[in-house]
Amino acid sequence: MNYRLIYIYLVLIFLVVNLNLVAHGDEHKKEEKHDTVTVVDGDTIAVNGVSVLDSIKTGESKSAVEQTDEVEEESINIGSELFEHLHNKLIHFPIVFILAGLILMLLGYTKESYEPAVKIFVGLAFLFGIASIITGLNQAEPFIDTSKEWIVDIHKIMGIITIGLTAVWEILLFTKTNKKYSLAFAVAASLIVLAVGFLGGIIAH
Repeated sequence: MNYRLIYIYLVLIFLVVNLNLVAHGDEHKKEEKHDTVTVVDGDTIAVNGVSVLDSIKTGESKSAVEQTDEVEEESINIGSELFEHLHNKLIHFPIVFILAGLILMLLGYTKESYEPAVKIFVGLAFLFGIASIITGLNQAEPFIDTSKEWIVDIHKIMGIITIGLTAVWEILLFTKTNKKYSLAFAVAASLIVLAVGFLGGIIAH
């Protein structure tokens, strides 16, 4: 049994799970809202600032709206959803592959047993990174002339720098004389890609 391969898969699964928890943690916090109840002489007169009497009067119309929303949710087209906001879907891959490449380099620093896997991870990180940049540029237009435009610009520049570092990292892995410098580029790419992901989270939320 190839225990090294199993270990690599476990590292990848761990990174993907943690990145998804971090990326979507804010959404769960936003969803956890508690009702504000106003009570006078033991009677509830308002919930979340809305009169109980008004809620009863508009209950039927709200139910109709909720039913309409449910119908709309049921009619979601999976095919179109798959290709919407592609940047948000693809960006997880270069982040995971870059971090996995760094971890494997650190684990196999004194030996070359992990080198083939590192080369594959870094190569995949570069390819998915290019795809992420292209799709990200296509999604940047709605942020023009908004309060988040400057964050998008920094996010874009840092993303391009990350891909550049990843390309150099991959080239160095295939050279004998300059291979020793590849770890420095691995650390730099990992730090910057984490910053890119952080900025992306601010933009998305």
